[in-house]
Amino acid sequence: MSNLPTGWQEIPLNEISEIVMGQSPPSSSYNSEGRGLPFFQGKAEFQALYPRVVKFCDEPKKIAETGDILLSVRAPVGPTNLNKEKSCIGRGLAAIRPSQVTSSQYLLNYLRFIEPILSKQGTGSTFTAISKKDVEGIAVLLAPLDEQQRIVAKLDQLLAKVDACKERLDKIPAILKRFRQSVLAAACSGRLTADWRQADTKRADVERSSNNGNPFPVPVSWSWGFLADYIESMSNGIYKPEEFYNDTGVICLRMYNIQDGKVDWTKLKRMNLHENEIEKYGSSLFQVGSLKSSLPLMR
Repeated sequence: MSNLPTGWQEIPLNEISEIVMGQSPPSSSYNSEGRGLPFFQGKAEFQALYPRVVKFCDEPKKIAETGDILLSVRAPVGPTNLNKEKSCIGRGLAAIRPSQVTSSQYLLNYLRFIEPILSKQGTGSTFTAISKKDVEGIAVLLAPLDEQQRIVAKLDQLLAKVDACKERLDKIPAILKRFRQSVLAAACSGRLTADWRQADTKRADVERSSNNGNPFPVPVSWSWGFLADYIESMSNGIYKPEEFYNDTGVICLRMYNIQDGKVDWTKLKRMNLHENEIEKYGSSLFQVGSLKSSLPLMR
C-alpha cells in the first residue's frame, strides 16, 4: 500500500505471528467442574476484552497461550478477544500469537479496526467461516514497535474517554423517564395548569385516600373517582401456550410491547386463534400504520 508513514509496512499476518486454528475436543472431555483448561468454543464466550470461562476441557486438542489474540473464524467471522490464560480452543476460534516485533494490543486493535472487512470474507451456506489460509493472508499495516506502543497508549486514553461518554449517555434514558414521570405527576395533580386557573381559585382537599392512605390536594374543579366510573368494560387478553405461536397466524399485542407508555411494534408475535376467540377479544383490538390486521391483546 502506498502513502504509508515512514517505517510502516503492509505485511501478511502469518509473517508477524503464529496462527493456531482451533479444533473441537471430544465432548466427553467437557466439564464445568474446573478439570483441565478453560475451553472457548467461539464468539459466544467473548466479552469486552477477555472471554468468560463457562466450560473446561481435560483433553485439549489445540491450545491458546496467555496473551494470544482469539479470533472468531466461524459464524460470525471477525470478533476478537484477548486470551487471559492458557486455554483450549474449539473450531470456532483461531489463536494468533504475535511475534516479538508486534504488540499484542496493537494487533488486537488493528483486527478490531478491520472486523467489518473480515466479516465479509466468510463463506459457507449454513455457517460462514474463514480458513487458515484466509487468516494467514490477512494484510496488516504494521508500524515500528516503539510507535505501536505509543499508538496503544494513545488509544487507551481516547477509548477511556469514549467509554466515559457512553456511560453518561447510558444514564440519559433513566433521566428522561424520571422527567417524563415528573411532568405527568404535575399534569395529573393540576400543577401543570395552575397558571391557567385564576390566581385566587379556591383549592380544596378532597378526602379520598390514595393507595397508601394519604390524601393529597386537587383543584376544586376536579373530582376523585374509580377507574370503573370512567370505562365501559375491562377484560384480560388471551393467553396461549408456546405451541400456538407461528409465523402466519393473527398478529397479537402483548404486555412486552408496551414500554414507557408507548407501543413497540417491532417485536410482534403471531398465534393460531379460532374464529370465536377472535370474536371474543375483538373489543380489545388495535390498528396502526400499515398493519391492516386487528391485534388481539394478550396477557
